[in-house]
Amino acid sequence: MPEKNIPAFGDFSQSLQTAIADAFSRTTGTPWKTELADDSATPAENPVCFEASLDSEPSAKAAIQIPQVNAVAVVRALMGEPPDASAALDEDGAQLVQQMLEEGFAAAFSAPPCGLEDAKVKIQRAEMPGWTAAETLSLSATSDAGMVLPVRMSFAPEFVSFVASNSSTSDEPAASADLPSTLGQPNLGLVMDVKLNVTLRFGQRQLTLKEILELTSGAVVELDKDVQEPV
Repeated sequence: MPEKNIPAFGDFSQSLQTAIADAFSRTTGTPWKTELADDSATPAENPVCFEASLDSEPSAKAAIQIPQVNAVAVVRALMGEPPDASAALDEDGAQLVQQMLEEGFAAAFSAPPCGLEDAKVKIQRAEMPGWTAAETLSLSATSDAGMVLPVRMSFAPEFVSFVASNSSTSDEPAASADLPSTLGQPNLGLVMDVKLNVTLRFGQRQLTLKEILELTSGAVVELDKDVQEPV
């Protein structure tokens, strides 16, 4: 099982949080925002469950749970239908939610730290997973129109490992540690033969126009500095 709290997965979680908000906004035509929710809260009763998997790594799976009452409320609002707390999520509604989640996951994989622009993610309805999650992420998605969609995600160990192995930041600290540091060690030999024009200023004196006209060859002009002061 991969080590929990892998830094690369933390970066992926942030990308996923942003990507889901963007996907919801594009699909619904209404601005959405996502915030981290309490990950230890009791899961909602009668949730709608989805499974996310990667075409290139079928064992890398994520389980997604959304309270059915919230999913139905969002779908009915988008369809222009009145609220119905007793309604179940039908196939058309499930496909709409799947589409938003697929866009969010795909965008998260194409963004840093993974940068996998060709990653294909499949979302489908599923039962509660039988595997133990290596990482979890709970979000509260809200729209400017007042829609609320709590999203609880659990990630299989293979999913977390896939993110870590495809992260562009996973190997950077180790690589940089082996390189000798040259900061603070300038190579002065590169500039030793460069010719420079240097102007030395010994002091200054303000003269009136009359005093300037009275100057003759060999005249001495006193400056405002003592002869022993540094230049």
